[in-house]
Amino acid sequence: MFITFLLTSVFSTFFSGLFLVVSIRKPRYGKMISSDGSLTASSAALLTTALAKLTEASFATVFVAFLGQIFAHRAYKHVHGVTLAELSLRSWIVLPGKIFMESEIARFAGFSFLGVGSLLAALCVVLYTQAATALVQPQLQWDNAQLQIMQGLVRTQFANSSYINEYCETPISSSYDPDEAASTCIQIYHAAEAYHNYYGYLSAWKEVVQTGNGSSEPAKRPQGYAVINDDTTVTQAWIEQSNVTALYEQHKIIVNNVSMAVPHPGLIQAASDGVNGILQPAELAGLGSYTIRASVASPVIHSLCVTMTEAQLKPFVFELWDNVTLPVNLTIWPKQLSYANPYLGGTPFDDIFGWGPEYGDGKYPPVFGKVPIDYNTIINNTLDMPYGRDSIYLLGKGGPKDSAGNVVESSNYALCQLKVGQTPSCSTLFTASASGAELVARCEDPSDAMSYGSNHPGALGGNDTISLAWPDVATQWANSLALNEGLFDGNGSNARLLTQLILTEPTLNPDLPSAAEALAVMAGCTVLQSAIDAPFTELLNYTSHPTLKPRSYGSGYGSGYGNSSSYYGSYQSFPAMVRAREYASGPTQKYQNAFYPILILTFLLNLMVLLFLLFQRHWYNDFTDPTHLFSLAINSPPSKEMAGSCGGGPVGRQFEVSWQLNVDGDEHVYLEALDRVHAETGALRRRSWKDDVSMLMSPVKRLTGSERFEGGSTRRAGG
Repeated sequence: MFITFLLTSVFSTFFSGLFLVVSIRKPRYGKMISSDGSLTASSAALLTTALAKLTEASFATVFVAFLGQIFAHRAYKHVHGVTLAELSLRSWIVLPGKIFMESEIARFAGFSFLGVGSLLAALCVVLYTQAATALVQPQLQWDNAQLQIMQGLVRTQFANSSYINEYCETPISSSYDPDEAASTCIQIYHAAEAYHNYYGYLSAWKEVVQTGNGSSEPAKRPQGYAVINDDTTVTQAWIEQSNVTALYEQHKIIVNNVSMAVPHPGLIQAASDGVNGILQPAELAGLGSYTIRASVASPVIHSLCVTMTEAQLKPFVFELWDNVTLPVNLTIWPKQLSYANPYLGGTPFDDIFGWGPEYGDGKYPPVFGKVPIDYNTIINNTLDMPYGRDSIYLLGKGGPKDSAGNVVESSNYALCQLKVGQTPSCSTLFTASASGAELVARCEDPSDAMSYGSNHPGALGGNDTISLAWPDVATQWANSLALNEGLFDGNGSNARLLTQLILTEPTLNPDLPSAAEALAVMAGCTVLQSAIDAPFTELLNYTSHPTLKPRSYGSGYGSGYGNSSSYYGSYQSFPAMVRAREYASGPTQKYQNAFYPILILTFLLNLMVLLFLLFQRHWYNDFTDPTHLFSLAINSPPSKEMAGSCGGGPVGRQFEVSWQLNVDGDEHVYLEALDRVHAETGALRRRSWKDDVSMLMSPVKRLTGSERFEGGSTRRAGG
């Protein structure tokens, strides 16, 4: 019997201690509790509840046994004996509801050391499973953001048009159409993405107009909008904002100059890569989510539109040049153009656009075949130009009226430049859940410790990072949107809307996007596409091997995926703050902290009982057990102290009568009330908490000779 109770006490103490430690440390279980982990959420909950119930039941068992040993010791030749109220304390543990039904027990024993201990134990028995459920059972929780060095797979340089074309999905293979299959596919992709993003951006402007929240301040205008992978919304930020009015006062022409930072889409691949160990929403039955703020360089698209008159356009339009045979043969344009003087001898706009040898090699101004008619646009691309141009150019003409309805004669042409670089002033924020994901560029925030510049002092930006490869990607984009149809007076709807946004006043229209803003949003899809699988740093330093093939360029480019040609590349590390929602122990609501005392009390009471059992040298049969007590009581002589209790049970002071176990000739054991006269003379004083604690801490003396109970209801075994 003793060994059984000792093992039960060890079990209860161990698991109550384990649950307490787990609730305090609040461990996160990661992939251990997931769809593919060692446990599912339901099995983890079942396991927690089962262990809590077993701990609760074992605690109740050992505490009742503990009370039985204390009362047996008191009843056997102890000066104070034991009262009926104290014997009834065990019912508080077994039937906690009796606490509210038996006021006499609370009156005569409830404020004693064991009475308070029994009350606390009863409270623990009632609430332990609920406390374990609230504080230990794994539940979906957000953790605090943790700094993590993540890795992303780099497979190509930024804006590698060959790589982009190769992975465009089309049923028309290169063997069927070797010359145009890839370019046709990628142009369809660009058209679909650009129009979708542009429409979303215009819808945001429609809402701004309807609510009357339009503004001429660049920071208060709608951000760039895009969608990638069909389920990830991309928010692009306006940076390095220029004041149109201030530029007009400086140059005396209308300059619409914007820069739009694009979040790095490579973070999407890195977040789902198993090497980073981030639990995906699908692994938690669609209930998981996470947020990553990465310190990576962000691509940025620079869009510059200058409003001009036809006279100011003369250096840039072939048919306006002197001694040109008209009409211009546009079917072979621009093959008939000679670039003997690619800098055009200098123009009044060189400093605005950055043209001329003083700005670097390849900084050539554009030349267009003709002047577009109303609501049409023409593209000047890099065909037949010396290599090195970093921009593409668009020439558009608005209608006879501006956006305000005023008649405009000739000052409604716009010459626009688009080029792409990277900026260190941003971080990329990626949030994913089962309902969708969001990729956001967070820029120009001095308090952002995760901006690329904060973690890489001296990082390059501006013109030092302009991509010479992007114009090839942008040319296919422009063709896909029919932006060059103005060469043949195509009257495309996209060109019409775009030219209606040309600024004709030296200020931003609070109710309309500008042409430069619209172009940047439309071209944003090319930047996202160019950055997929591209480096996370500001240095596009893989030009010797634009695409990283498996084994072809040595082991340094291996990705650890064996011989499969579907996986290749080189991992690149970057710091990120990761905050995930996964299964963890600990409270999810503030009120659940109120359950901590239950776990603490249960462990401390378990520990107290275990120490008592370990240091107890003797073990008594528990005479408080109902069957033992019945046998003992029926074989005890009647007592006047219990007169009148036969039918209705004890009442009042009868609960306070002290009882002692006596033996008659080593054969018969019985209960006998202590002489009340002793109490009147002072020989029997009321017990105090000090007496209870002293008795509890003192070892029981070894019994010898006639003191040993060999029979009866209180048989005692030597310890």
